[in-house]
Amino acid sequence: MSNDNNTAKYYDLHTKGAGFLNRFREVKPKPNSGQKFKPFCSVSIGAFRGDSENIEYTNFDTVITGTKALEIIKQYQKEINDQNTKVIVGFTIGDTYGYTYVIKNKDTQQDEHRCGIKGRFLSIQFLKINGEMVYKYEKPELEKETEAQAENKNGTPTKEVQAPEAGECPFDEQLGNTVILSTNDPLFDEKVRWLGNNGYTFNHRDNTWLLNQK
Repeated sequence: MSNDNNTAKYYDLHTKGAGFLNRFREVKPKPNSGQKFKPFCSVSIGAFRGDSENIEYTNFDTVITGTKALEIIKQYQKEINDQNTKVIVGFTIGDTYGYTYVIKNKDTQQDEHRCGIKGRFLSIQFLKINGEMVYKYEKPELEKETEAQAENKNGTPTKEVQAPEAGECPFDEQLGNTVILSTNDPLFDEKVRWLGNNGYTFNHRDNTWLLNQK
């Protein structure tokens, strides 16, 4: 949960898993159509669930909002859209919700009501193409050092770094060692810049900002 300076609250919902990645597309308003929206990229996921010997699938239609995720997906968009290529992704999706839509049955010409799940594609943990690993997330060195200190094998307590005072930053509360941001927060970009400049490191594994322990 995140707060802005107007005390509005935002609740994040994250879904993690693995599945087939397909249907990359770039969506732009048509010329002279009167539509007004920012162009965006989207992709579909057939997420795995259940017994590995008898896999079932849950389908997600997602808008790609993660900068690094978009960079990687664009790099392999040809393979993603090739029906003869198997692309498997480890993913984190945010703010999923169900929706309904209508299609016309080609045989009966009758309308059929169907349902789906939408969300925001946030990050990639790994990407495999026809069984070959082409991308795997690696933790930044600072994040590794932070975890190593927290798991000090000698039992020596690590020195805790005091979080900055709220009055020095765009947050309206005293910050702790872990900060969670919502992309719906109107001050999201400003807060990201401030955290990066004040000793916090982004943890891709659970989408949190961690205060570096020195």
